[in-house]
Amino acid sequence: MSKYILVQDDDRWAIVDEATQAPARIDGVWLAQMQHDEARQMIKILRGIEVIRGASTRTAVSAKRLGRLALHGAGIE
Repeated sequence: MSKYILVQDDDRWAIVDEATQAPARIDGVWLAQMQHDEARQMIKILRGIEVIRGASTRTAVSAKRLGRLALHGAGIE
């Protein structure tokens, strides 16, 4: 999971990905040059997206594993 931080540049704020040290993006839009309140809300959204992605990945892995077990139990490989 990525870790995001707020970074101030004069009177504007950016959300920075700690791993890359680059401003974060959503759908290609840089999350920079924002007012503080806007940046705080966007970081909450980013963290929520990360939680959903993690849950989605875990669900997909579990479904794949269960599918293999069902096929194996039915004698299909």
